Amino acid sequence: MAHEIDFSNGRANVAYLGSRDDVWHHLGFEMPENAPQEEWLRQAGLQFLYEKNQAYTLRDGVYVPVPDQFFIARNDTGVILSDSVTEDFALVQPRDVLAFFYDYISVDSRFQMDVAGSLRGGATVWATAKFNGTHTVGGSEHVSRALLSTGGDGHTATFLQGTETRTVCKNTLRVSLADKRAQIRIPHVTAFDPKEAARKLAALAKSFDTYKAMGDAFATVHLAQDEIEAFFRTIVDLPRDAKRDAEKGTPEHASTRKWNMLDDIHSGYEATIAEGTDRGTAWTALNAVTNYADHIRGTRNTTGVSEAEARFTSANFGTGVEVKATAWNLLAPLVKGRVAIAA
Repeated sequence: MAHEIDFSNGRANVAYLGSRDDVWHHLGFEMPENAPQEEWLRQAGLQFLYEKNQAYTLRDGVYVPVPDQFFIARNDTGVILSDSVTEDFALVQPRDVLAFFYDYISVDSRFQMDVAGSLRGGATVWATAKFNGTHTVGGSEHVSRALLSTGGDGHTATFLQGTETRTVCKNTLRVSLADKRAQIRIPHVTAFDPKEAARKLAALAKSFDTYKAMGDAFATVHLAQDEIEAFFRTIVDLPRDAKRDAEKGTPEHASTRKWNMLDDIHSGYEATIAEGTDRGTAWTALNAVTNYADHIRGTRNTTGVSEAEARFTSANFGTGVEVKATAWNLLAPLVKGRVAIAA
């Protein structure tokens, strides 16, 4: 069976701290408290190396090297992970990424490593660290995390960013939507600097406060039903004047797929209300979309992949991120002026 979680060596290459029920995919190895870095590396299956293999082309029946063209592959399985890259492309090894993250969070005791692993055969490597317990945003309990991700696919940069997970439903949003300090691009040639790491982590921690302020402000903004309907229609690109009973070919006609998407968001809206949020607020409307993107919306290219894995990947690294960003950006002007946002 194919997997989004890396199964290159016959087992789920992901390690986590806490209960298996706390991870969406319910796969991997449970880690003890205060496990050393090498144990995280081993249990997360991140001991392999990326290497650049020369690209060849067939010419007159003979394979000849293509100048300055290489492919990134795993050294243990030989599987190609990337499109072509040039000779000067700097590889970032999984071991080095995890060590960098481990060192990064070690300068601030409020962060604790809780997940590490790889996706898509090892093309994406990621780790998260939980921040300082739980806090309330918009009346709901949330968990803040630092997320580090990189890739061996030839184009994925290395990013450290903040995420917020609403614990009642596992909806996840990137904190950088509220505060740009929550997304830090790390060049492939960056050497670890403890003082710089501490400074950036302090800014990341402050960004969680900005996210909370934004969420709390959204919870105070009340929307009329027609405003919520218009917001949902914008998310699924459904014209405001579209009608369900309109004849095909008329301006009011829309595809069944669009109507199904709208119905799914409304289902997410009712589910969000059932979880304890107030009907008719911008916060509930936002969480309806995150519920839709993370748990309801159809996922593509999932043949042989469990639904939970596909949703995990989409919600954190795929198109689900874009859907949620669109929702946030549409609602953000409603609280403009109420929250000081760092650019």
